[in-house]
Amino acid sequence: MNSHHFNPAGRLFEFMTVTWHSQNTQSIGATWAGYLEVDLNDRSKLYAALSQVLLLPDKARSDIEALANPILPKSQLLRPFDQVDLALEYVGSLTTQTASVKEKFHQGTLSDLETASAFLNGRALSSDRLEDPEQIDDTLQTIRRLANEIMEDASTAGLAPDVARLLVEYAAAIVRAVDFYRIAGPEGIAAEFERMLGGVLWRPSAYVEVREKSPSTLSKIAEVSKNVIALGALATFPADLLLKGADVISAIEQFFPPGP
Repeated sequence: MNSHHFNPAGRLFEFMTVTWHSQNTQSIGATWAGYLEVDLNDRSKLYAALSQVLLLPDKARSDIEALANPILPKSQLLRPFDQVDLALEYVGSLTTQTASVKEKFHQGTLSDLETASAFLNGRALSSDRLEDPEQIDDTLQTIRRLANEIMEDASTAGLAPDVARLLVEYAAAIVRAVDFYRIAGPEGIAAEFERMLGGVLWRPSAYVEVREKSPSTLSKIAEVSKNVIALGALATFPADLLLKGADVISAIEQFFPPGP
């Protein structure tokens, strides 16, 4: 992993760079499936990943518009995304040769994307965010492991069927977000984690059910929160309360007392 994965322009830079350097005669579906680490024949998962890619240009535009007084004109930072839009139209024609997609952008597009990524990281990066690739990979794998363990707990702890189903759904979504980290970034994982928090914390019947029958699950959710925070993501709570770092952990752990 690298710092370009921390913002949508950077994730597009990596995605489009791989496209640019791929074999001309290879289908664009094979090119993109290779980068996304998805089986080309698993169209459901491939299109799910590509749907995340399609969101990136507008996310990047929005983040650039939100920059306060960048030293480059915003029009220059926004310049590459129209060309990216044209290239991404081939999501609907995955058998097209990669050479045809390359005709829709150029190396200048990549340079502009890289510049936009640097500006967005200047706003997004924080001193407490993990930046070492090995640490990021370890953190992602820890989140995946914990989510898988939560799914196993949900299936074996004797929870009410609706609560078990919710936990499995939320945890599986976190695993998918880890799979899509290259394109959804840490905020993709944070969004799914927030859904889990909402489903467990803010539904009293679900919280009581899990606390009484599977307290270890609550501990694992708290551990997921610590790893999500390590990636530099923010967690959003009701009443527009935005917390970070130790504040998030404290806020979560007050709901997750140690089990008996």
